[in-house]
Amino acid sequence: MIRFYFKNFFLTILALISFNFTANSQIQGKIDSLTKVVNNSSSDSTICNAHMSIGKLYKKTKSIDKELQSYIAAEKIIPKHLKEDKNPHIYYLESKANILNLKGIIFRKFGNYSESLSYYFKAQDIFMKLNDTVIIASINFNIGAIYRYKEEYDKSIEYYKKSLEVRKITNDIGGLINSYNVIGIVHRKL
Repeated sequence: MIRFYFKNFFLTILALISFNFTANSQIQGKIDSLTKVVNNSSSDSTICNAHMSIGKLYKKTKSIDKELQSYIAAEKIIPKHLKEDKNPHIYYLESKANILNLKGIIFRKFGNYSESLSYYFKAQDIFMKLNDTVIIASINFNIGAIYRYKEEYDKSIEYYKKSLEVRKITNDIGGLINSYNVIGIVHRKL
């Protein structure tokens, strides 16, 4: 009987390892394809988008350093488009803001909260100009999390409540649940 359970346990572990290896191989194939796009395209927006997509794929493999490098590569393309035109194409503004937000998330994972906040606030400024309330709610939530990690609970609640208000308006049920949950967690810390 024990032998039967051990055999099933072993086969389950083997299947999980095989699945993970297959998933990572598929991700690497997508990264390789996107790298070819980066190397062969003459369109800055295509190259920028490919770098951002590569970063998101590295996020799935938990390769944080490579994820960050991909976002930095995408970010390097943007400034010339923002400087050349007083009314830059919205794509480059959104891309810049998304990259700043993603970098904020990465630096939060590194535990560098001041750097993370800096990126979040810069992203928030751009998204406010673009009037993208859904993303602003997400960024406010992320800022609230940073203040919670820093044990600055009053600031944390302030940003979680800002996020909550937008999520009420947009009827974001999952976001509402998360916001109410963390507000309750923070109140318990007070």
